[in-house]
Amino acid sequence: MKLKSFFGVSYRRKYLFAWVVWLSIQKKIYEWMKSPKASSEFLCRHTPKKAIIQSNGIDVGLVKDIAFAIHLGSKYIPWENVCRHQAWQAIKILNSYHIPHVYHVGVKKFPQIEGHSWVKVGDRFVSGACKESEYQLLFVH
Repeated sequence: MKLKSFFGVSYRRKYLFAWVVWLSIQKKIYEWMKSPKASSEFLCRHTPKKAIIQSNGIDVGLVKDIAFAIHLGSKYIPWENVCRHQAWQAIKILNSYHIPHVYHVGVKKFPQIEGHSWVKVGDRFVSGACKESEYQLLFVH
């Protein structure tokens, strides 16, 4: 992103982007320490179960801003920040705002086996946007 266009981004998006960068650093530290806290599945297991997701009452603008910040982080963070990292970041931020979400892990078999994870709020992707029908789900929380 060009510096000039970064100044045109809202304060909330800048704040969320900085948070994503911090979470990326935090996850790297957890991975280095071999902590279970580096796992999205761990986060899901230690988060109270959510009711069936309704898009009523959810700040859609905030969800879009979170998705924007995570996407921006995937482009500009200089170290590995792939789908599982982005999902972890999304879960941490969404939990902080008490926004109900669903975490998915799936496998695509063709042309080669490929794993992928993504987070959705209602029918909106927050991280890891993909064609869900191409994946066999292994984990949903």
